[in-house]
Amino acid sequence: MELIMVFSLWLFSVFIGLSIEGIAYWRGKLTLSDDDYKDFSDRITKAK
Repeated sequence: MELIMVFSLWLFSVFIGLSIEGIAYWRGKLTLSDDDYKDFSDRITKAK
């Protein structure tokens, strides 16, 4: 029983994460050009 609960919780969190990523990706596609995105990702990798 607990295994089922853990599994469903995991599925739920994966689904939430994917939907957030998808929304962010599509909004980024609509508002940012590829160059802006590369700039942004470069800044993130340098910041780490």
